[in-house]
Amino acid sequence: MEDWYLALTAASALQPTTTEVFSERDMQGLVDTIDTEPDPIPMRWLNAIFGRIFFGLYRTEALEQVRMGLWARMGVRLLMSSSSSAGS
Repeated sequence: MEDWYLALTAASALQPTTTEVFSERDMQGLVDTIDTEPDPIPMRWLNAIFGRIFFGLYRTEALEQVRMGLWARMGVRLLMSSSSSAGS
């Protein structure tokens, strides 16, 4: 938590303008695209919920364990399929 706070204060001291970070034309295109949706407010609400969940789990030990478990299972499947096809 302290690392996050220190990074935030360091980034806040830089005070870049939005044009240094994002292209104004691209951002306006994104906003226009979102606003052309039939009902953007509920979608923004849903995106905010998913964003909070994602950033709540992002770079946590629990997510790392789930990811490593999935990769291990995929690796086992690949090894099993390659060993069965090699024997044919």
